[in-house]
Amino acid sequence: MKKYPQQIKHQLHELAMIATEAELFLQLTELAEKFESWKQDAISSRELRHILLTYVDGPSRELFRRNRELPDDIVVADAIVRGLLNKDDIAEELWPYLQNGVQFYQDVATKNRE
Repeated sequence: MKKYPQQIKHQLHELAMIATEAELFLQLTELAEKFESWKQDAISSRELRHILLTYVDGPSRELFRRNRELPDDIVVADAIVRGLLNKDDIAEELWPYLQNGVQFYQDVATKNRE
């Protein structure tokens, strides 16, 4: 991460952890729905196992990698654009440190929609 004042670093880290928890919650909610389908015999045990393995090798691994490799300010900027963090919950003093990242992810999102 860039050289930020300690207080800013701490706030960004806290927001990155909140964003990670929000994304993990969404992922696990989706898995919980698959378990419910399995309990109701809508999918087989073999299908559920495949879903779990796909999750572990895909979204779960990607979330772990991103949290390990990306700086907190980038994680937070991405989470804001994806709606995992509410813009209104971001302290005013953090915006100068997040603006470039937020703009980048907004541009990427716009290009992906086109």
